[in-house]
Amino acid sequence: MKITESGLYLASEITDAEITFADDLEVSFFDDTFHIEKFILWENTKLKYFSSFITEGTYNKHFLLSSESAELQVKNFLYAESNTITSKILGELEANHAKEDIHIVSFAGPNGAIDLDGIVQIDEWIEKVEWYLKEENIFLWESGKIRWIPTLLVRSNDVSASHACNIEKISDEKLFYLRSRGIEKSDATSMMILSYIEKIFWDLKDIDEELYERVISEIISKIS
Repeated sequence: MKITESGLYLASEITDAEITFADDLEVSFFDDTFHIEKFILWENTKLKYFSSFITEGTYNKHFLLSSESAELQVKNFLYAESNTITSKILGELEANHAKEDIHIVSFAGPNGAIDLDGIVQIDEWIEKVEWYLKEENIFLWESGKIRWIPTLLVRSNDVSASHACNIEKISDEKLFYLRSRGIEKSDATSMMILSYIEKIFWDLKDIDEELYERVISEIISKIS
């Protein structure tokens, strides 16, 4: 499928496994499906990609920035309560002046398992590219499993880049701070959980507030 107009698109309304974005577009995309596996960005295309993977299965996504000045922003949320989520997020840059920013937040429930590969690949001879990869892994209970392997395949010297990974539980220190302000423990925990989720979907609120509210509601109800 080829997208030729700017706007908001939902993966649930598309049946193709591969999507190409024409030149000079500004596109927002929400994905909670398995079937779309590849996104190809052409010249001056700007893609804001939001995803929520909370149903057991394998979610593999390949983003190819194939022409100059393509820009990609990925905001990905994963939650495994008593199931297994497997995902590979590959961002490949093969053109000059391309930019890529990937931010992933993963929640593991008491019997949940998340198996995640975050991969950035930068091809040879390209210039003035930027990429950023950030992963936040949160354990909501004492048990649960999260495995994350960041892979950086950088074949160009003209790169501005960074990557980071955090693995933590809901912070007792932060909970104590909120409780010292008179907030009940359950409410304080909910506030902290919501703050992580909003990191991923906050920009979606300005694009489509109704979709934002639906996505947040679905996630919160599942965690509750």
